[in-house]
Amino acid sequence: MWWMILGGCATSSTFELTVQLHAAPSQDPFEERTISLWVDGAELSLEDQGGLLQVDGVDALDADAMVEVSALAADGAVRAYGAARLSDAVAEGSATVDVLVAEVGEFAPVTSLGVGQQRILGAMAVVPGGDAYLFGGEPTASNNNGDVLHFSGLDVWDPVVKRVGALPAGVDFLGNPLVGRIGPWATAVEDDDGPMVLVTGGRSELGSTAGGSAEAFLFDPATDEFVEIPQMRSSRFEHRGVVMDGGNVVLFGGQLGPLPVEVYRPSQRRFTLGDVIPNTGAWQVRGAKLGDLGALVCGGAIAQSVDWTATDGCYRITRAGAAEQVASLPIPLSAHAMAELPGARVLVTGGWTGVIVDSPVAFSTIPASDRAFVFDYALNEWAEVPTMRAPRAHHSAVSLSDGTVAVVGGDEAATGIFGELVVPNDCVEVFVEGTGFVLRGCGGAAGGADLVAATYPGEAALFLEGWSDTIGLAGGARLGMVGTGP
Repeated sequence: MWWMILGGCATSSTFELTVQLHAAPSQDPFEERTISLWVDGAELSLEDQGGLLQVDGVDALDADAMVEVSALAADGAVRAYGAARLSDAVAEGSATVDVLVAEVGEFAPVTSLGVGQQRILGAMAVVPGGDAYLFGGEPTASNNNGDVLHFSGLDVWDPVVKRVGALPAGVDFLGNPLVGRIGPWATAVEDDDGPMVLVTGGRSELGSTAGGSAEAFLFDPATDEFVEIPQMRSSRFEHRGVVMDGGNVVLFGGQLGPLPVEVYRPSQRRFTLGDVIPNTGAWQVRGAKLGDLGALVCGGAIAQSVDWTATDGCYRITRAGAAEQVASLPIPLSAHAMAELPGARVLVTGGWTGVIVDSPVAFSTIPASDRAFVFDYALNEWAEVPTMRAPRAHHSAVSLSDGTVAVVGGDEAATGIFGELVVPNDCVEVFVEGTGFVLRGCGGAAGGADLVAATYPGEAALFLEGWSDTIGLAGGARLGMVGTGP
């Protein structure tokens, strides 16, 4: 923890802004730091007056003023980063702002959830300012839950988890009532009324391939209330999405496929159907942002009776939902992870290949893959890169500001709905081009299958522990973070 006073001087008045820096207990990113103050998109000049930084030519700050804190490595890359906006308008006098500064690519445990709060297969979103919301999920060893949990206090490293409401009751595509949701998907979106969270789909019963929902809602973090919007065009659960340049969100997968992709347009608050993407799975299909070209969606599993078979299809999805087939994955993959790399490229890691048997009376567990590949859209080619430090499937990957990728969670085996996973991978490794994968830390909050991940530009990525053992019996108890940079 570290304090700094910013003094602003003008001809008629003076203000003082106190910046309080916070870091995870395991991190100390404050050496050789720089502090920037931004007002109306312009960086203000700061003059060091013996520890008192003066802001020249400004006599007022408002809630949109932003403080950025960076620590740079020897090569100029951002090693640690934090940012915060003023929460209250400042016309004169003084104000205080708290900034969480997180080391890029480093894992840190955040908090543990109470017994009544623990859950798997929910949906989480990080909103501007760094707070997070968790929607629905399956409480371990109990029925599904529609609670909305709010994670606050992360900016001062004093996490508070509080129930702030419940998902609206609804119906699935068969007309059965939905009180809670298992396997929804959520993300922050920029709405004309301010930052919102888009919450989509889900089902009422774990272990069933029926009962998906097409319902969707906007959640307003300013009021902790839901806003009704038109429903999706298809029923989905355990699906995924990617926020593309311009703000449109492409949704894909959902266990009831083959389904066309569909695009949510925040400016219109509506969904439009896109193209069907053949030879990709309805289940465990994955995607990532593809620069300013849209998204890349690849792989997944196709069901044939009780057999799930990994696929190798791969498509570029435009912001309008059109699908362009590109080079297939080097091997069929399901439950892999994908993340954007600079230059319209995507990293693919792990997953499983082959066939999984999945039913309540007969199921299989197979080894996960440790292989990794990079897709280059300009060349329409895949290149294999060094393997991960350990195999993993059912994991997540997040792009970092320095062009690297953090790989988090998963299990060293792979299965379907009914199998058992008993070797959770709780280590974070970072892919560095030209080097390979570098271990960055381990901890329970970074482990488990289908861990719930959420990111927002400029904020640390959050991860809620996934499941281990038989699904629904363990997991969802610990929250961790990885710094992503500006």
